[in-house]
Amino acid sequence: MPKNRIVLGLFFIALLFVSFNYSSPFKNQVLSFSNNIKLFFIDQYDRVSGNIQRHFRQKEQIKSLEKEVETLRSPAQLSTVFATKLNQFLDEANLTNYNPSLNLSRVIAYEELDNPFRMWIEHSNFDKNRSYGLVHKGFTAGIVYPKFDKPLAHLQLDKRVVFSVLIGSDRLLGVLFGNEKNLLIKYIPAQANIRIGDEVITSGSDNLFYEGIKVGKVVDIKIKNIYKIATVEPYMRVKKPNFFYIVDLN
Repeated sequence: MPKNRIVLGLFFIALLFVSFNYSSPFKNQVLSFSNNIKLFFIDQYDRVSGNIQRHFRQKEQIKSLEKEVETLRSPAQLSTVFATKLNQFLDEANLTNYNPSLNLSRVIAYEELDNPFRMWIEHSNFDKNRSYGLVHKGFTAGIVYPKFDKPLAHLQLDKRVVFSVLIGSDRLLGVLFGNEKNLLIKYIPAQANIRIGDEVITSGSDNLFYEGIKVGKVVDIKIKNIYKIATVEPYMRVKKPNFFYIVDLN
C-alpha cells in the first residue's frame, strides 16, 4: 500500500512537470490557482494586521484621552468653584448669573476641499440666528457662523473671523481679524503702549467668548496713518482638528 502511494505521488509529480513544460492551459490553471491562494492569504494578513494596528491605535488614543481628561479635571473643578462663588456675588448684587457653557463638537467635513479654514461641525442646540466662539485645547480656535441654517466653523485664520481682544498687561482693547497667515489687530491708537511679546486674550465684550481665553502673542507692530496694526501669532495651530468646544454664553 505505501508503495502504491509513492508511485501515485511520483506519477502526479511527473504529470505536473510535463504539464508545466508542455501544456500551457494546464500550467495557466495551476498558476492561477496558486496566485489565488497567495492573494487570499495576503488579504487575510492585511486584514488581521490592519485590525491589530487599529487596536493599538485605539489603545494609544484612549491613553491620550485619559491623560487629557486628567489634565483638565483640576482646572474644570476650579472653574466650577469660581463660577459658584461669582454667582453668589452676582445674586447678592442682584445681577445676572454667569453661566458660560462649553459644548463638545465633532468635525464632520470640510466645506470645500481647497479651503482648510472652513468645516461643518456638529451642534445639537445650534441657533441659526447666532454666532459662537470656538475653543480648542484652551485656546481660541475660530467662530461658528450659520450657513444654510447649519453650523459652519471658520478657523481663526479665516478672513471672515472677527472678534474682540485685550492686549498685554495694560489690557488695551482691540479688534482681531484673520488673514489666512496670522491674526491682525487693527485700529489700535498710535499712542497705545503695546510691545512685541504681549499676550492677547479675549475681551468677552462681543458675546462670542468669555473674557480671558488665550489667543496668541504679538510678533510684529506697524503704524498706519493714526493707528497701529499688530500681527499676532496664534497659539492654536492644529491643521486637521477632530473636535472643538463651542462657547455658549446664553
